[in-house]
Amino acid sequence: ALVEKIAPGSVAVTLVNTSPINTRTVTVQMGAYAEHHATSVTVGGRTFLHGFTASIAVLVAPASTTS
Repeated sequence: ALVEKIAPGSVAVTLVNTSPINTRTVTVQMGAYAEHHATSVTVGGRTFLHGFTASIAVLVAPASTTS
């Protein structure tokens, strides 16, 4: 994962799947011990509202990038 931007109230990361054939599931956790929470998550331009969540699972297609 590449952290691209940290701002008050938001963090932007890019996830990369280097496998040429396998989709990967990546769990993004808010804080080292899940002590932080997200109220929404945007993946590939789509926003998902989860209320308050400490982690989210993201599917990353083979040989692709997800921001």
